[in-house]
Amino acid sequence: MDRVYSKLPHGWVEISLHELMADTASINPKNTPEKMYELWSVPSFDSNVPEYVTGAEIGSNKQNVSPGDVLLCKINPRINRVWLVKDKGELDQIASTEWIVLRSRALYPPFLLYQLREENFRQRFLVDLSGIGGSLTRARPRIVGQLKAKLAPTSEQKRIVSRIEELQTRSRRARGALEAIPDLLDQLRQSILAAAFRGDLTKEWRQKHPNIEPAAELLKRICTERRKRWEEDELGKLKAKGLSEEKLKEAFSARRKQYKEPAPVDASDLPDLPNGWCWASWKEVGFCQNGRAFPSKHYSSKGIKLLRPGNLHGSGRIEWTVENTRYMPEQWSKEHNAYIVGSNEIIINLTAQSLKDEFLGRVCLTGAAERCLLNQRLARLTPILLSTSFVLWILKSLIFRRYVDTLNTGSLIQHMFTTQIDDFLFPLPPYKEQTEIIDKVIGLMRSKELIDEITGKFSLQLNTLDQSILSKAFRGELVPQDPNDEPAATLLDRIRREKSRAVAATKANPKGKMRKRKQQEK
Repeated sequence: MDRVYSKLPHGWVEISLHELMADTASINPKNTPEKMYELWSVPSFDSNVPEYVTGAEIGSNKQNVSPGDVLLCKINPRINRVWLVKDKGELDQIASTEWIVLRSRALYPPFLLYQLREENFRQRFLVDLSGIGGSLTRARPRIVGQLKAKLAPTSEQKRIVSRIEELQTRSRRARGALEAIPDLLDQLRQSILAAAFRGDLTKEWRQKHPNIEPAAELLKRICTERRKRWEEDELGKLKAKGLSEEKLKEAFSARRKQYKEPAPVDASDLPDLPNGWCWASWKEVGFCQNGRAFPSKHYSSKGIKLLRPGNLHGSGRIEWTVENTRYMPEQWSKEHNAYIVGSNEIIINLTAQSLKDEFLGRVCLTGAAERCLLNQRLARLTPILLSTSFVLWILKSLIFRRYVDTLNTGSLIQHMFTTQIDDFLFPLPPYKEQTEIIDKVIGLMRSKELIDEITGKFSLQLNTLDQSILSKAFRGELVPQDPNDEPAATLLDRIRREKSRAVAATKANPKGKMRKRKQQEK
C-alpha cells in the first residue's frame, strides 16, 4: 500500500486517489463541428490557458470536465503537469483523455493541485509506468488510484494554499527579474564591443603610446603580404600540374599579371575614427574561402571529419557529435589539402539568418588540435598580419551584424557570398592596439560570463525553493494549525458520501452505464 509519510500532521488524514477520480462522460466534438469548446489539452498546459476551438478542429474523443476539477496528466508523466479547471464561461468545458480527472466538491481543489505537483508525490507517481520511454510512457489510472494524498482540515487547506501562492508570487517576481538579465547582458556585450571598436576602451592606452605604428602603415604591409601569399598559392597550383621549369616560369609570369590589388576604402562618408586608425575592407586584409560539398555518408564512412554549419554555435564554440570525432587518414589529407581546417582558424556560417539568430552570431574560432574538412555553406576567413581574436570579435559585433542587415533587399537572405564578405568595411586600429582591445574585451566578457553563471545558479535555487515550499506545506510546516478547525476525518466522510451518491446516480442512469471507463480500467 502506498504511504505518504509514516506520521501525518495533527488532524490530517489520508485518502486514496481512486476515491477522487471522476467518472467523466465521453464526447465526440466532431458531431457538433460548428460549436465552440473550451478545450483543456495537454499541449496548451504550457501556456496556462485552455484552447478555444470548434468541434471540427478537434480530432478525437474528449471528456467533459467541470470547474474545480484537478487534471493529472498521465502521458509522459515525468513532466510535472497538473491543472485546475477554472470557472466556466459560456462554452462547454472538455479535456483530453490523457488527463486523469480528480473531482470532489467537498475538497478545496487548489490544495490537491499543489500536492500533486510536490516532489514527494511525483516520485511515487513515477514508480509504476507503462510504455518504453519519453512520450510513450503513461501512468495507469488503476495504479495511480492506489496512491495516497493528504487531507488537512478545510480551513487549514485554504491557509496553506494562500501561503503557497504568496510565496510563489515572490518567487515568480524573482524569476522574472532573472529572466530579464540575459537580455540586459546581451545589451552589455554589444555595448562592450561597440565601445571597443569606437576606440573608447583604449583611449587612455593611446595617450600613453603615441608613437606606435599607425593602422595606415600596417595596411600597406598587409597589402604587400597579401600579394606575396596569393603568388605563393598560385605557384603551388602550377607546380602541382607538373610543368617543366621553363613552362612553369612562363605560366607563373602570366598568372602574376592577373592579380588585382584591392581598391582602398573611400572613407569620406564613413564615421571618424580615433587617431592612428583607418577604415579597411575585408578583401584588403584577408582571404575568404568557400567550403565545398563533401558527400557525408561517403566521407564519414572513411573516418573523415566534416565541419558542417550545425557544428557552429553562437557561443563561439565548434561542437562535434560522437560519430564525428575521428580524424582524416593521411591519403585524404593530401587529396583535399586546400579544404583542411586546422587550429585557430575563423569559420563563418554563410547562412545569413544564422548570424542574426543569436547574439554573437555563428562565427567560431577552431580549437588547438582541430583537423577537419570545410563543408559547403561555410567559409574560412584568413586574416593577414591581424590579430585573429580581433577579427573574430569584429565579426561578432553589431558592425558586422548591421552589414548583414544591409544585404537584405526585402526578402529573407538565405545565404551570404564570399564576395559580400570581401566588401565588409570595418575600423582598423594599429596592431598593438588590437591586442590591447581584445585583452579588455575578454576581461569584460569574463565578468559577463560570471554573471551568467550566477544567474543560472539562482534560477536553479528558485526551482528548488518552489519545491521546498510545497514540501513544507504538505508536512504541515508552512502555516500554524488551529485547534478549532473541523478535523479532516469529517471532511473525508463527506467526500466518501459524495462519492457514494455519484456512483449510485451513475448506476441508476441507463446512459451512465454506457460511459466509457477506459481511463479507470487501464
